Amino acid sequence: EALGNHSDYLMIMTYDEHYQDGDPGSVSSLGFAEKSIQYAVSKVPKEKIVLGIPFYGRIWKDGGGFPQGMGIGNEEVQALIARYGGKAVFDPNSSTPYATITIRAKDHKPTINGKSIDAGTYTIWFENQQSIKQKLQLVEKYDIKGTGSWSLGQETADTWNYYKLWV
Repeated sequence: EALGNHSDYLMIMTYDEHYQDGDPGSVSSLGFAEKSIQYAVSKVPKEKIVLGIPFYGRIWKDGGGFPQGMGIGNEEVQALIARYGGKAVFDPNSSTPYATITIRAKDHKPTINGKSIDAGTYTIWFENQQSIKQKLQLVEKYDIKGTGSWSLGQETADTWNYYKLWV
C-alpha cells in the first residue's frame, strides 16, 4: 500500500513461480499470475498495476544435475526443441507449455548460460503464444494499467504480432 501511495505505477512480478534450484514447474502459471493481480489490486489502485510477463523458461535435467531450473530465453527454447526433436505439450493445469528433449551422448552439447550440458533428458517449462495471450486477457479482466516484460530480447519474433493485435 505504501509503495502505491508514492508511485506512478507498480510492475508486479508474476513469474518465478518455479525457480533455479527449485522443483520443476511453470515459470508463471495463469493461476499464479491471477492471484498476484488479485493481491495487488486489493492494496493499490488498479490503474497503477502493470502485469509483468516473462519471455523466458526454465530447464531442468531429469533426475538431477545441471541445470536445475536455469533461465533460458523463449527463442533458445524453440531452438532446442527443434534441434533435439523435442515435443511441446500445453499443460491445462498451469496454462503453460513444457517440452521434453533428449540429448544423446553423440549429439552436439548445447550450452546454457555459458556451461555445456551433458547427455540426458531435460524438461523445459516456458511461455508461448497461448500462455501469453491468456495472461494478456488478465489485463482486461482486472482493468489494470498494462503489461511489462522480463526480459526483452528473450521473446520469440512472433510475440509482437499478437501483442499488436491485443493492444
